[in-house]
Amino acid sequence: MIKRADGRWQEAVTINGKRKFFYGRTKAEVLRKMKEFDQTRERGVKFKDLADAWSRWHEGEVTYHGHIAYKASYKRLCERFGDRRVNEITSQEIASYINELALKRYAKRTIQMDRTCMSLIYDYGVLHGMAKENPVKIVAIPKALKTTKRRLPDEADIE
Repeated sequence: MIKRADGRWQEAVTINGKRKFFYGRTKAEVLRKMKEFDQTRERGVKFKDLADAWSRWHEGEVTYHGHIAYKASYKRLCERFGDRRVNEITSQEIASYINELALKRYAKRTIQMDRTCMSLIYDYGVLHGMAKENPVKIVAIPKALKTTKRRLPDEADIE
């Protein structure tokens, strides 16, 4: 720990290859800030914050329509898991969420999209150090879900 020219104390720590600096008026304040940071990192960020970061990144990586395809899933996931900590969400809770969608008679593709969206969010979190692991990987989709082929519109509707 070093004392800066402005009178504050500074400590630098390397986390995931990046330098993180902590500042304070006293050594105790710097140590307290470091401890709080470690506790927050251990618990993980809130799901909503991770999902927002992923959404901003994803928007720049895919086409407009590709990003729009995930909007409904993103919204449902944020409503369900938004205030929860990422590292506290378990595979059982995700499986329960998927089964609830099946009981509400959502289509197979809709449920697959929700699962895929959540997996992408967790993959982004693991890659950027915001999550420890991806609990979605082991969650399966129920077998007997409804699938219907889309019909073409009638000639009158086309005209």
